[in-house]
Amino acid sequence: ILKEIALSQGKQEDAHRYARCYREVSDSISRMTRTEATVRINHEAEKLDLLSHMKRLRHILALALIILVAGMIYMGRNIHIFHKKQRLNKELTLEENSQVTLSEKQQSLEERLEAFQQSAIYLHFCRVTQSRELSEDHWRQLVNALNKVYPTFISKLYSLNPKLTELELRTCCLIKIGISTNRISALIAHSPSAVNSILTRLYHKMTGEKTNMSVSREFLKRLE
Repeated sequence: ILKEIALSQGKQEDAHRYARCYREVSDSISRMTRTEATVRINHEAEKLDLLSHMKRLRHILALALIILVAGMIYMGRNIHIFHKKQRLNKELTLEENSQVTLSEKQQSLEERLEAFQQSAIYLHFCRVTQSRELSEDHWRQLVNALNKVYPTFISKLYSLNPKLTELELRTCCLIKIGISTNRISALIAHSPSAVNSILTRLYHKMTGEKTNMSVSREFLKRLE
């Protein structure tokens, strides 16, 4: 507009100056516009980069969490398996040790029993047929010998029946060494029916149950 006014007034120089100023201002505005557009574009690009980065970060965190949980489950399972194996190994070791101990105890018992069956007191009780052939010392020797073969047998008898009589003790000892009922009858000078009564009454005192002589004998033979 200023250029046209100047031209209409015949001011060529002013018109050129106005035209030059207009171009400079236009160029300046264009540069500013381009700069602002560039800034906006860069800003949008940065926003997109940031959003993309955050998205990748979320994916990475989610993946890391999944790996962590899976790792914890895997470790937990391995720990459980490890402890289970340890427990099984321990139980197996205990069982093996128990079997070894049981075998050693059985072997020791067999050795003691073999020695007892070769002892003079055992052979004496196997030979005698009447009670008068047995002295108090013979009975004491038998009890002492049985204590060596079965260390807890006598004590268990008294534990089960604190009022155990001498006659009951002798009957139990004779059964323990395998003497028959008829021979027990002769060695304690009582009838077979009396021996039967002694055994069944003794079983009832020890267990609180009533039974027959066979069960009573088996109970005493197994008692150790």
